[in-house]
Amino acid sequence: MSKKRVEVYEALEKVSRARKDETKLKNLEKYRSGALLTLLLLNYHPGMKLVEFDPIAHLETENPPSSLHEEYGKLGTVTEGGGRMKGTNEECRQRYCEILSAIHKEDAENVILAVEGKLSDKYRINLDLIKKAYPDLSWE
Repeated sequence: MSKKRVEVYEALEKVSRARKDETKLKNLEKYRSGALLTLLLLNYHPGMKLVEFDPIAHLETENPPSSLHEEYGKLGTVTEGGGRMKGTNEECRQRYCEILSAIHKEDAENVILAVEGKLSDKYRINLDLIKKAYPDLSWE
């Protein structure tokens, strides 16, 4: 039997539920993934901003065709500061909607929160904690 991968929203919930910062840090390290780091960078890094944000994007069901773990790489193609922005603003907006439509509703909502810099409104996390968990990343 294969081990079920923890989705990004599930990892954030586990980090948020931890009472002590030490436990939060351990959970952040345990659940480190490209998808989680991309979401945190999108939320906390001032240079990572979505081009033409569309909050009315489609949010799919609980059984999406894909996962943020598979789709996170595409977020760089629709963000300034992601280093790979491609296409017109309309093309970027369409890709953004496609990404949100392909992933779990909770992760799609978290991407929208991250774009707005509001992940801390939903989860008990903050930039200082994230910097301690991932000192190898630049948050400036």
